[in-house]
Amino acid sequence: MFSPDGARILTGSADKTAKLWDAASGKLIASFDHQDVVSNATFSSDGARILTVSADKTARLWDTASGKLIASFGHQDAVNDAAFSPDGFRILTASADKTAKLWDAASGRLIASFDHQDAVFQAAFSPDGSRILTASADKTAKLWDAASRKLVASFDHRDEVMHVAFSPNGSRILTAGWDKTAKLWDAASGKFLTSFEHQEEVFQATFSPDGARILTTSADNTAKLWDAVSGKLIAAFVHQASVYHAAFSLDGTRILTASADNTAKLWDAASGKLIGSFDHKDTVRWAAFSPDGARILTASWDKTAKLWDVATPTELARQVKQSRDETARTGSSSSITDSPMLHVESLSVVASGLEFSDDGSLVAVDEERKSQLTKQLKDLAQDPRPNARFVRWFFSTGGDRSIFPASEVKIAEWVDNTLLTNPNVTEEWVRNALVSSPITHYFI
Repeated sequence: MFSPDGARILTGSADKTAKLWDAASGKLIASFDHQDVVSNATFSSDGARILTVSADKTARLWDTASGKLIASFGHQDAVNDAAFSPDGFRILTASADKTAKLWDAASGRLIASFDHQDAVFQAAFSPDGSRILTASADKTAKLWDAASRKLVASFDHRDEVMHVAFSPNGSRILTAGWDKTAKLWDAASGKFLTSFEHQEEVFQATFSPDGARILTTSADNTAKLWDAVSGKLIAAFVHQASVYHAAFSLDGTRILTASADNTAKLWDAASGKLIGSFDHKDTVRWAAFSPDGARILTASWDKTAKLWDVATPTELARQVKQSRDETARTGSSSSITDSPMLHVESLSVVASGLEFSDDGSLVAVDEERKSQLTKQLKDLAQDPRPNARFVRWFFSTGGDRSIFPASEVKIAEWVDNTLLTNPNVTEEWVRNALVSSPITHYFI
């Protein structure tokens, strides 16, 4: 996962370690050791501490700066999950020993234990930290009062409950189970609201940042997007094997899915169209956006985590304007040849016919300016330096054009593969999807 500031990356592995990496250089910063598989690792909200989870029956708390162990939290069986409270003062752990436990983060003291009849897969705090939600193989999720430690409500499924989540405002609860459903509940009353159906086990259910939509993942090879109020299906995102994980971008406009088909995929949440695919050599179990949304991190059973640069033109354009304003304030100057940010600004103008005005709004650009920029950029595309890579991709055509800059997959290969692996999809549909894409339409 990314640190809160996006500068560092944390990975957990079957090699019995969690590792901290520098996101810019890719260099290893620190390694955190366990005695068995490390299944999860997370940062505190301020990034100052790291929490790791292991099959060695412990969760461990580490100081991020020094790499030193602060505390260890023990169970009688493998620890499956751990989380910081919103204020960072408490830690919640979930274990195969049929309990979730609440700990004081400073002293490592056990505060409370929450019991199930079978393994506890996950535990989560409500947004305000006052309640605790647990998911168990005993076919229930349970809601607990964090202060009194009393059971508030129990949410039943017909099979193991794998995942739980609070809505952003804490008023609703999502549960996902092996009974092929995700279910929505009222957190105050415990009342069942609606169910979201799949054809196979549901691994995960999560709310969009605004709480208006719900995203589910399943062994039926799909992730599905639902309206949280009506319960109606909005879109389905199809893979060739089980989809284990999905995430919204911070603004809710894009969706990431991770699958056993050895890929993670990026989708437009509004249209449901595929934006990009990120390949591994084995199952991709997890994927996430960086805090600024410009990068994607994928984690795979192929023993790698990979970082991808996938900022959209709009996001980059806003960064350009901010950079341009900063340049104006400092009195420095830059030409289109030596400024990657100006590359992006010019490409954005050529592709869209729009640019940001001084007040931050989008305004139309005349054809003469577009023609001048196009000529300058085409000249720049001949530059072999790495910072011209995006420009070269933008002006590449025919068989040389990849599906997006960070990919080695050519558009023609992607189209052929899509047609071969999706018998219900026509070539016309694929071509239309490419034409509609804000990234690929300019030269298709």
